[in-house]
Amino acid sequence: MKGSCIVLLFWVTSAVGQVDVSVPLQFTGADGARGFTNIASPVAESGALLVEGSLLGQAHWAVASVTTNVITLSPIPAVTAYRDGLLLRFLAPSTIQGSMTMGCAGLDTYPVLRPDGLPPTRGQLVSGSVCEMIFAADRWILMNAPESGCPPATLPLSDRLCVETTPTGNMFFFAAVERCASQGGRLCRWDEYYLACTQLGAQLQGRFTAWEWIDDTQNHANTAVQVGRNTCTDQRWADSQLITPGNTRCCFPIR
Repeated sequence: MKGSCIVLLFWVTSAVGQVDVSVPLQFTGADGARGFTNIASPVAESGALLVEGSLLGQAHWAVASVTTNVITLSPIPAVTAYRDGLLLRFLAPSTIQGSMTMGCAGLDTYPVLRPDGLPPTRGQLVSGSVCEMIFAADRWILMNAPESGCPPATLPLSDRLCVETTPTGNMFFFAAVERCASQGGRLCRWDEYYLACTQLGAQLQGRFTAWEWIDDTQNHANTAVQVGRNTCTDQRWADSQLITPGNTRCCFPIR
């Protein structure tokens, strides 16, 4: 009697997929030969993180976008809840300063502050810079802000003060105050303007081209003060109720 034979042929092809293992894994084999290979970067909070990913900081990296003074982060894997100590890094997509808030996509936003509790000033979040933020007590703390020197586009006036080199023209008094405050500065006082005008001279662009606002309203009822139209000592009262515009030049404490 002749026997019959059944031959089964199998084709094995490579495949890529996601595997969810719900039981503990036990490795066997010689030391140095046990482990996983070719594991991709995690896409969820509970995903396994490779040593390489840990060294590169992939779990802390996010893509940032800015609308006005609101920073929105899109980390991979996505952050689904804030916890004190959460660390995220990103490249600043634009230059921003003053009061700002930040949050991950789909979550609430919270204030961004420096370790000293103040908002970042001009030059501390500039386009293309790496920003490192830690979440704690319902706020984001900017951990790597430069803490010394004058902001960009300013000159040192003393060991404690910097003055803006180029003024912004045609502003009313209260708008001028808000502009300086939004950048972490303030209007210069009369003595500060006079010192800058006489000591820095032509390094101050726009000098003597228009009246400039200063912070000197304490002795003038319903008026503010403008200076520097033709000389360093020029001074006049100006209506602070949005009638008389002038140039705005800000002073900044050295960081």
